[in-house]
Amino acid sequence: MQEESLYTNDPSALASVTPPAFVRVHDSREHEEHLQIFSDIDISSSPAFEAALADLFASDKKYVVDLTECPYMDSTGLACLIRARKTWGGQLEIRAAAGSGPARILEVTGLDRALAVVLEPRTLRVV
Repeated sequence: MQEESLYTNDPSALASVTPPAFVRVHDSREHEEHLQIFSDIDISSSPAFEAALADLFASDKKYVVDLTECPYMDSTGLACLIRARKTWGGQLEIRAAAGSGPARILEVTGLDRALAVVLEPRTLRVV
């Protein structure tokens, strides 16, 4: 079975997408490109995550990888973020929800400081 591409620029497409789910958003007010992560980043989804990161860095802007809605990230996700930081340096901002799985793995490894991760307060989601 061939896996379909799960990277989209259309947030409404999330209703029919199975993980991994990444959405790219352009913020013209702040001149930023955002990559919002809504699913786990692990060994099975890290190739798609790395491809979405590479696609994100196509112009000279500030880039935000938003992990605030990402429930889980393993070492393969960390490796993708490290490679992205080495390649794009200060143009990259990484955000994570305080106390979340991704924030905890970044803190335990010390990468929250090395990658200058911005911790955001957790918000309650009403479904």
